[in-house]
Amino acid sequence: MEYLNVGTDRILEEYFYPVVNTDKLLKPAGGFWCTNHLSPYYNEWIDFIMSKPVYFTRYMGKENPFSLTGAVVTLKDDARVLSLDNPDSLGLLSDKYKYDFEAVSDDFDAIYFDVYKLFSMLPKLGSEVRRYVTVNTMLLMNLECIDPYKAARIELEPFDYSYEYDYGKDASMQINVSDTQRFVEPASPIYLQLLEDIYKKLQDIIFNIKKNNRNLPNYAVVELVRNEILSRFGDFIKSYVESKGYDEFRVANSLAIKSFRRVK
Repeated sequence: MEYLNVGTDRILEEYFYPVVNTDKLLKPAGGFWCTNHLSPYYNEWIDFIMSKPVYFTRYMGKENPFSLTGAVVTLKDDARVLSLDNPDSLGLLSDKYKYDFEAVSDDFDAIYFDVYKLFSMLPKLGSEVRRYVTVNTMLLMNLECIDPYKAARIELEPFDYSYEYDYGKDASMQINVSDTQRFVEPASPIYLQLLEDIYKKLQDIIFNIKKNNRNLPNYAVVELVRNEILSRFGDFIKSYVESKGYDEFRVANSLAIKSFRRVK
């Protein structure tokens, strides 16, 4: 089975955000989000965002708003996937893990959200499922479970995305997938050393940030951790990302989430 991520055609460990819990029962932050790739002419998530300007504008291309980047991934045969398509797996999520996706990520590489099965199994949470899951979704929580992937380019028929209306619902799409296999780019030794330095120098500070902000959802605490990291390592991070041509926010956020998750 193939899965399509919309938003990037380059997968880097230094951009990866481990999952953190939010104030939404079924929607963690972080991870690598994909949807079923079944056809070069249709994708459920693309179809959805084409009718929702608030989402579409997050993905549209910089030079051409109707040319989006993407990546088509397959999972390794031994990938550990929690498929939320039956009562037993849903019971595992709710009873054993208490909807703690950070704990789930310690035991599984990915979670598959079957939106239709979730509707029937969680009738009282139907509105949350509809709002935060929307379409059948594969959430990767560990990039090591990805087999070689392929870059994709999604070309859309131009449409008016200025208003909250289904202007794009009838527009066509073409998902062009490269024949070239790519591999997830591992973190550089400099990045790994920086992550280690942050842990050694800030672990007590991060511990206290977490302790003193237990009333906040974890994704909000991560922002406080990121600000602390930038106050102490910001110049080095800026110099590093400029030398690599990376996005400063994504690298800083990746460091913050990984540091947050490491400090217990």
